[in-house]
Amino acid sequence: MTIKYGVIEAASLERDLSLWEHLYIAGRMHKPVTPLLPAPPGLLAAAQEANLHNALAAALVLLPPTFTEEELLRTLVGLSYRGDIRLAVGAEDPHKVARIVDGSWDELYSMYMPLLIESGRYSALKLEVVGQVAPTSAMRSGSGANISCRLWRQSKDAEAQGAALQLLAPGLLHEMAARLGYHVPLEHLAPSTSTQKEVVEAAMRSGTPQRLTADSLAAIVRRSSIYQAAAGLLAAGGGKAVQYVGSKMAKAVRPLLAMAIPAGGNSAGSKKQGVS
Repeated sequence: MTIKYGVIEAASLERDLSLWEHLYIAGRMHKPVTPLLPAPPGLLAAAQEANLHNALAAALVLLPPTFTEEELLRTLVGLSYRGDIRLAVGAEDPHKVARIVDGSWDELYSMYMPLLIESGRYSALKLEVVGQVAPTSAMRSGSGANISCRLWRQSKDAEAQGAALQLLAPGLLHEMAARLGYHVPLEHLAPSTSTQKEVVEAAMRSGTPQRLTADSLAAIVRRSSIYQAAAGLLAAGGGKAVQYVGSKMAKAVRPLLAMAIPAGGNSAGSKKQGVS
């Protein structure tokens, strides 16, 4: 059995869970985790609940009007892998999200579904169960038995979309604001502030709030994953780590080159030029 662990200051933990400034530890905690040391009283529970609500809000923005609970869980788990540099260079399992959902269905379900159903936070989205379907691959943890999951519907009219955007994490809205040309401090994007409402209105005026959300989310994850990859290279000790990542990048790029260059030599329209 492999155990992954991490150490983080309580204040940094609270900030990323609540704000999604880096979405590194917050992304890790979108999945089931076990604290090895007790957090300060009330800190972890409140911040983690905010983190899970942030994840639900983002997933609902990204999901279509009708979705299954399996699609919801896959979207939730996949939030912190959008834009991950490790996936881009082939250094991460492309099926990791599906494996996590398949292996942790019960835990994920118990993490998210009570918040979705009982909080009342998402009432403006007019969420309702409209049917029941068999999941394509999700299974009860450890049992191997296929289970059924519900089919949900949410409103995607302008009012509902605006309400959903207002539920997004401040860090995600901050990235969206920057892409829209707004340069505002992260702290000014707390829920229900006038600045937050202006950013949400601008996102709606863009005409593609779902795409804007997806691209902004990927940008946050990309920056964080590049930083973590660089830190990992330093910690692993230079040469071998660089060689490993280089081989992964070459493996990822090789198929693209093969498609771009026909068998027999140069790509169409290109000729070798002499240099005097």
